[in-house]
Amino acid sequence: MDSVRRSILKQWPEVAQTGSGSAGRSSVPTLDRSKLGSIIFANPAERKKLNALLKWPITRATLFALLRAYIAGAKCVIVDAPLLFES
Repeated sequence: MDSVRRSILKQWPEVAQTGSGSAGRSSVPTLDRSKLGSIIFANPAERKKLNALLKWPITRATLFALLRAYIAGAKCVIVDAPLLFES
């Protein structure tokens, strides 16, 4: 998901906040979720852009989790996807 974070920071550089680096390391930009939220909830076009960025990484992670569960012999899997039908 780090590649997703980098994609978001490229699209919306104003949502980058400087994290506190540990000794000997430089500060690494992190995602300011409150700033991102104020952008995407105020503008439907921006929300659509974020959804497009996140769709495939989330789908891929879900499919891999389902595959791992199948290989492990799981009899039942619950996928918590509240936005699946909304979008």
